[in-house]
Amino acid sequence: MENGEQISISKPQHPSYRLLEMIASGVLRMVLAAIVWMIAVAYYPEWGRMASLELEVIAIVALLVSALGLVSLVALLHTRK
Repeated sequence: MENGEQISISKPQHPSYRLLEMIASGVLRMVLAAIVWMIAVAYYPEWGRMASLELEVIAIVALLVSALGLVSLVALLHTRK
């Protein structure tokens, strides 16, 4: 308690928060793998293609939206103590 500042003591997190963080981490790793896959497909178009271009776009957009949602949720839960 220097200069009138109070020291905040954080309470332990609920185990489900830790699980949510691990899921978000896994999704972010999948995003990284998807970026590597997109770069590889750009150089070798015959390698690793999905059934259709529309399916590829839908899969990547769904992955990015889920990553954004999970990271936002984890950040929101970290601010609520």
